[in-house]
Amino acid sequence: MEMKSRAVKLFCAIAESGSLLAASNKLNLSSSAASRMLSQLEDRLGVKLFERGNKQLVLSEEGNNFYRVAHEAMKAWKVLEDYSAHQKAKRRLLRTAVMARHCSDVTLPAITKVLKRHEKVLKVTIDIHDSRDMYYSKYSHPFDIGFGTLLSDHDDLEKRIMARLPMRLVVSKQNPLSEKDKVAPADYKDEDFILLSHDMLERKLTDTLTPDLTEDQVVGEITGCRRDWECRCFHCHI
Repeated sequence: MEMKSRAVKLFCAIAESGSLLAASNKLNLSSSAASRMLSQLEDRLGVKLFERGNKQLVLSEEGNNFYRVAHEAMKAWKVLEDYSAHQKAKRRLLRTAVMARHCSDVTLPAITKVLKRHEKVLKVTIDIHDSRDMYYSKYSHPFDIGFGTLLSDHDDLEKRIMARLPMRLVVSKQNPLSEKDKVAPADYKDEDFILLSHDMLERKLTDTLTPDLTEDQVVGEITGCRRDWECRCFHCHI
């Protein structure tokens, strides 16, 4: 059975309002037609999308998972529906993607400034997400320009350096080095290290700070720093 866009729109409307009646009114459907359409969608997917009770529909676990995909799909469908209007308005669409932890202080104010300056000819969309690697975000959030990090080399993306940040070492609070604000290679030449993984571009940079490590000093490799570690970060001065 073919999945209808209107059924997905109905599902999203119910998920957002918690009410079959409110969603059916929004889409100009009768309650019976909306109920039938929802049942057909659940049959098509083979899962129960809502827990029914207390006069309110609450997303099930499967419903939550489907909503994340359906919401993105409906945003894309809206772009298709409005395509002619956008063309007539002659406003170009600039799709941007930004990692959540990078957006508040710099990126959003900069995008807002560009949009205000070119509001008659430019429409900007912003996808804020928590993916660590900007490259793989292009599949779930296609973008024209992305603000974030590339963790590996890719020939199909043009890379421009927008900021240079200080390198940091991470130590436990019990380590005497945690009392220092800046350190030089001589300060940590005898320490054991957990290094970034070899497949990360950052590893190439950190290797320049630890050129003389012996094999015994490398006790592990990780793909990033965990937030729940009790540690103190400080600038590495070279």
